[in-house]
Amino acid sequence: MTSALRRASQSGPWRSVAVIVPTLLMLAGCAVAPSQEPTTVATVLLPRAPTDLSPWSAKGKLSVQGPQGSETARFHWQRPDADHDVIVLSGPLSLNQQTIRRTGEETLWMEGDIEKPLTELARSSLFTSDTALISPAVLGTWLLGAPSPSPEWTVTVTQWQPAGQWEAPSRVIIRHDDMEIRVVITKWHFSPLP
Repeated sequence: MTSALRRASQSGPWRSVAVIVPTLLMLAGCAVAPSQEPTTVATVLLPRAPTDLSPWSAKGKLSVQGPQGSETARFHWQRPDADHDVIVLSGPLSLNQQTIRRTGEETLWMEGDIEKPLTELARSSLFTSDTALISPAVLGTWLLGAPSPSPEWTVTVTQWQPAGQWEAPSRVIIRHDDMEIRVVITKWHFSPLP
């Protein structure tokens, strides 16, 4: 290329321009900035978690607001199969931990190793007194996004999140008359598909 430029400069000023301009245009074409058009990131659409799915576990927070006041708790919910639930509730800093176990239609409150009817706990806790109207079997499906079969209850998933191979709720609002339960699920764990 330098020999071409030397020959062009010896042939006169117009010839050097005729060689230099195309060369500059060619080099400029190699340095063109990438397109400034916005790019969209392809998002993977996950199927929604089935509402009858098991086993699963979920961790998060919930608040119950009712005529008696309001209460908040952290929870760790485990559903090993459709007939069993273990729900561990705790206050701030994991204080006042309470464990609720469901086997089929029977729901018990654990005080140490002693099982007691949930009605005993309901007298001492706003959370269980207001939510004792909901079976843990049903409540677990509502956490997965199932609609309420009863017109007395409304279940609204306000936000979804990816959770393994599924899309699962991250925020759920459950309402009944003058009671509202707000659930924030921070972590889901689903067993892999067989």
